[in-house]
Amino acid sequence: MNFLPEGESEPDNPILNFPDFITHSNYLQCLEKFSEKIKLECKQSENKAIVTRDLQSKLKLISLTRDNLVQEFKIVRSFHEYSIICSSWIPVKSYYLIFNCLLILGYLMSGDERYFRKNHGDVSKDFKRMLISKEVVFSENVFNKCVGGNVIESWKIPKSENLKKRNPNLNLRLKQIIRMIYFYVKDDYKKTREIKTLSRKKLIDFRNGVSVCLFDFFYWY
Repeated sequence: MNFLPEGESEPDNPILNFPDFITHSNYLQCLEKFSEKIKLECKQSENKAIVTRDLQSKLKLISLTRDNLVQEFKIVRSFHEYSIICSSWIPVKSYYLIFNCLLILGYLMSGDERYFRKNHGDVSKDFKRMLISKEVVFSENVFNKCVGGNVIESWKIPKSENLKKRNPNLNLRLKQIIRMIYFYVKDDYKKTREIKTLSRKKLIDFRNGVSVCLFDFFYWY
C-alpha cells in the first residue's frame, strides 16, 4: 500500500519509510527553513538582574550543552549509523538548551533569582505571554504569531498534505505544525484533568482558553 501523495516516491532507506517519520521530517525541515539565522529582540530593558551563582551555572551549562551537540553533529556527519543511537537524546538535549536560555531570559526580565526554579510549563507560558505582549519579538514573523484553538479547529488541510516533500505549500505546512502542537496540548489537557472526551462546554472552554505558537514546538515535541 502506497501512503504517499501522487508524484512522491518512497525513501531509499526502508527505515525511513513510515508516515510518522516522513511527517516529522517534513515539519523539522520547514522549521529549519524559517528559523535559519533567526534573532530574538527584547523590547524591555533589564535593570534589576545581577550576576549570581545560578546565572553563572546556567551559562556554563548552556555552553557545555551546545558544544556537546556540535560534537555529536560532527560524528553523525562522518558516521551516519551513529544517528540511530543518538536520535533519542539529541531532541532532549536541544530542548534543554532552549529551556535554560529561557530561564536566563526570564531571570533578566524579572530580576528574581527564584525564576531559575520554575518548571517547564510555566516557563513556556511566560515566554508565550511575552510574545503576545511583544516584550520579545522574533526577526521571523511566523514565530511571533499565537493562534487560538477556535481558529485552529476551523482549518481545512488536504489529506496526505503532511507527507508531501516536493514543493510543499509552506503556509499549509506551518498550519500542520501548529495543529499538531494543538493536538498535543489537547491530549495533555485531557490527561491532567482526567477527561476522556472533550465535548460541549468542556470543549468550548478548552478552545477559548488555548493558543499555540510555533515556538511551542520545542516544548511539546
